[in-house]
Amino acid sequence: MMFNRFFFNRGLWKQAFRQSAWLSVLYLLVLLLSILISLNMLNDSYKNQRFHFVVSYFAEIGAGWPNVAMLIISILMGLLLTRYMQNKASVDFFHSLPLKRVHLLTTHFAVGVIALTIPLWIIAIIAAILSRQFEYIDFTAMQVLEWTIATNVLSLLLFSLTVFVGICIGQTILQGIVVAILLTLTVAIPKVWNKHLDIYLFGYSSRNQQNLNEDWSPLFNIMNASAKIITTLETCLYLLIAIILIVLSYLFYKIRATEKTTHAVTFSYFNPLFRVGVMFCGALFTGALSVSFLNNWTPIAYIVGAIVSYVIAEMLIRKSWNIYHIKFVKGFLSHGIIVALMLYIPVSNYVHYEAEIPNAEEIAGVYEGGNLSYYLFENEGYVTFPRVIRPGVLSSDPDYIQLVRNLHMQIEQIRPKVDKLKQHTLDYKSVDIGYKLKDGSLMTRSYQVPSNAPEYQYYLTKIQESPSYKVAVYNLPSLDHVSKPIEIINRDREEHKIQISDKNDIKELTQLIKKEKLSIVNPDASLPYSSLYFSIESDLISYKTSQYYDWNASYKPLAIWLKTKGYWDQIITKPEDLNAIIVVRDHRTKTEKDTTSEQSLFTDSYRTDKEFVANDKKMMGKLLDASENVFDYNNTSYYLKLKFKDGTITYRPLANSQVTSELSKVLPE
Repeated sequence: MMFNRFFFNRGLWKQAFRQSAWLSVLYLLVLLLSILISLNMLNDSYKNQRFHFVVSYFAEIGAGWPNVAMLIISILMGLLLTRYMQNKASVDFFHSLPLKRVHLLTTHFAVGVIALTIPLWIIAIIAAILSRQFEYIDFTAMQVLEWTIATNVLSLLLFSLTVFVGICIGQTILQGIVVAILLTLTVAIPKVWNKHLDIYLFGYSSRNQQNLNEDWSPLFNIMNASAKIITTLETCLYLLIAIILIVLSYLFYKIRATEKTTHAVTFSYFNPLFRVGVMFCGALFTGALSVSFLNNWTPIAYIVGAIVSYVIAEMLIRKSWNIYHIKFVKGFLSHGIIVALMLYIPVSNYVHYEAEIPNAEEIAGVYEGGNLSYYLFENEGYVTFPRVIRPGVLSSDPDYIQLVRNLHMQIEQIRPKVDKLKQHTLDYKSVDIGYKLKDGSLMTRSYQVPSNAPEYQYYLTKIQESPSYKVAVYNLPSLDHVSKPIEIINRDREEHKIQISDKNDIKELTQLIKKEKLSIVNPDASLPYSSLYFSIESDLISYKTSQYYDWNASYKPLAIWLKTKGYWDQIITKPEDLNAIIVVRDHRTKTEKDTTSEQSLFTDSYRTDKEFVANDKKMMGKLLDASENVFDYNNTSYYLKLKFKDGTITYRPLANSQVTSELSKVLPE
């Protein structure tokens, strides 16, 4: 009799297992089908390949289905095993048993964890055993173990979250909705919060990877598990959160009032927190997301969002449409003040964010340029390394540090007026600044300034003329660590490429590219078009991807070197390769250039009365030389249609500034 009164009451365990066993079996079947079928298909597809499929992390297997199954079944398991808490008759029955609440909750927690864990470890054992059986797939038992532990911890987190929400919420449907909302918020809140700060905090940028981001979100990691490995730190964090939720579940279940069953919120002292949370999210989402179409009217969107969300929260708490009374107004005002402070204080002058400029003696290195997230930090798809700075990009030159500080102080003193609807167009220039301080911290600021504003142009020009700026923008330190062959690619025909594998040639070429980039007067006048470019993979970059450097025809030493080494004739487009070049005038407006292709210029709808056809080698050579580089697409005056002897047709822009007096006599007007 005593045995039945404590943790191992047979009837209670049997009832809990009957509820959850079918979900556990379903989970096992989904894992078996998705993982084993995926392994077999991969193995078959690589039979005729030169290389094996090397698994980077086991979550790649299964096309994401194991993660989706884990997400759904973990939540369903929590909903099923807490179903008795949401029904008046069931909760009265269970609480009338000679069992303490801690025994009830322990039984359901234990059954849920067992039901979620066993299928996962069965698959792990099978996959580990078969790791040597697949001839064309390379993965290890350790990779399987790492995936199993991470997945197990995530399922425990989802299950414990669902149980905790079930204790605090008195309706099963609402419980599921709240769990889904909470998980979604872990992805959405960082995005909209960054957007909120971007709107109201001068110098803040939502593009900056140093900010709060969704990488830590369990939902983000689950949905991107096949592309982003779950780190040991994240696994430990999830386990810690799961343990905290379990402890809180015991504490709250012990004091949960039976009469609150079926209520939206079972603890009345949670009501203010619930209202504030719903109001905060509603105001934040409507305000931050409305900036793209409301611009200066964004504060009104915050207010509307707060009102609507407060009404929804009040209806859920009272389970009634009849909520409009004097207490409603008082409640809205009191909760609204709290939400307003939560939104205002982080962007107010009290945080001293906007005016903070470090002293020169505090700075160890500095970066200035556009797109700080790309140029300063190393990235690889979903696998981001927000704290890893590209080697050699930060400059410790005191003169350059002072130049950047001067620009920063000028922007802070004369704040540019930015049209939020146009800030990412050519009318504005991105100015991203990063300070690596001597205490090891990193301070970043991002601004948008008018492209031709004289109050900033002097300071920007001084910076852009500095070698330190060019080193960062072109990532030149990486060119000193190249061991793999360099590809030279002809943009007229991308499949036409050559490789330079000689070590001495690689060293000479990379040094010439560095000199060419350092000789550029204005690095911001980039090359939108170049007939040749170099694809280089550097050992200095932790993720293995190529960097691309366009060939600048105005830098003669590089062309001379290519000719001397015999690479020039192998890769450049020559008149001998062509049957003809057709030239037409480009009369399109800037808007038309954004919406129409260059091919349309040679159709009846855009064709002018005149077109020039070059058939002789001399004239084709002059046209090719003139169109090797284009610095500004918006000032393109002509388009060339290159007709190769092998039937290939490609197009080149030709700017009016590159048209010689001889060409101007024959080209169409």
